[in-house]
Amino acid sequence: MRVTAVKSTVVNATAHANWIFVSIETDDGLTGLGEATLQGHESLVVDAVDDLGASLLGQDPLPGLRPGPRPHGGHVAAAALSGLEQAVWDLRGKAYGLPVHRLLGGGRAAVPVYANISAGTADRSATDVCARAEAAIGAGFRAIKCAPFDEYHWWDSDGRQDRLDAGVRRVEALRRSIPDGVALMVDCHWRFDVPTAVDVGRRLAPLNLRWYESPVAEHDPAWLREVRDRTGLRIAAGELYTGLAGFRQVLDAGGADVLVPDVKYVGGIEGLLKVGALADAFGARVAPHNPSGPVATAATLQAASALEALLMVEYRFGEVDWYGDLVQAELSLEDGSMAVATAPGLGVTLDWTLAAKHPYRHIVP
Repeated sequence: MRVTAVKSTVVNATAHANWIFVSIETDDGLTGLGEATLQGHESLVVDAVDDLGASLLGQDPLPGLRPGPRPHGGHVAAAALSGLEQAVWDLRGKAYGLPVHRLLGGGRAAVPVYANISAGTADRSATDVCARAEAAIGAGFRAIKCAPFDEYHWWDSDGRQDRLDAGVRRVEALRRSIPDGVALMVDCHWRFDVPTAVDVGRRLAPLNLRWYESPVAEHDPAWLREVRDRTGLRIAAGELYTGLAGFRQVLDAGGADVLVPDVKYVGGIEGLLKVGALADAFGARVAPHNPSGPVATAATLQAASALEALLMVEYRFGEVDWYGDLVQAELSLEDGSMAVATAPGLGVTLDWTLAAKHPYRHIVP
């Protein structure tokens, strides 16, 4: 098997999201798919994939990637490499006639998932947030994550207690509206400094959260540890880390109970497995970050089947109604778990005709 072409396809999902899919074509007719979505940096990721792809032409992809010099660009380079790595695993599975999780030794036929309800929530009022949560529960989810503080930024919201109060009220309303057996998580998107994160966390502590995610910037794990110690909440962190070093630092510091690596940035499927092994060594759990398109979802589910330290996987609930159609796959959900595809490779095939109907659109922040 030899690589004959490497391509990128950018598909617009919503006014706030484009998906970047990577494909590796081979001389025996097989095509491997991966996802390298990085919002707001689509053209840079496409260029990085092109550069890396040129060095892969003529190679046998099954032993693994042997690209030319790693491109500069932090998350851009990480996304390009991670997308290509997923595509190689897809090719391996197709070449051997097995789903990726079988190649990895994964034993889970279905993986626990939770609904990220932010994408489908129109006005972020407490009423709207609760309605989205109820719709997700009706669809079979048994865990919900919200992002109730997105209008607050520590660098320009000094004194805006009203914005913090509004976020807390959203979470309180959610906790009242969903059954006790449904887990609730709060994602803060690094909006707080340490004192604010502690204050908000203490207000949320009585609401029985599964975790408190990214309350402060994560370049100093000691900040996460302080929030954890002073609130008593489980802390989730790490969605933007591109290698093991960041995860090791936060675990060494005791700053996180749950690691949230993203298959699109952490080195693909093998990257997720490495983070899982590290978490297991420290007694932490892994809940892969996945507010992504359906190819990344397929890749994450395949890897999650083999993760010993798995807690659950994120799923972007209600973003677009053609989500599963794009990859010609049924993403079935039953009692809070999503079935892992059993077709060879990642188990998905991109519908190029449907993709062409949703071309790239500039995303306005």
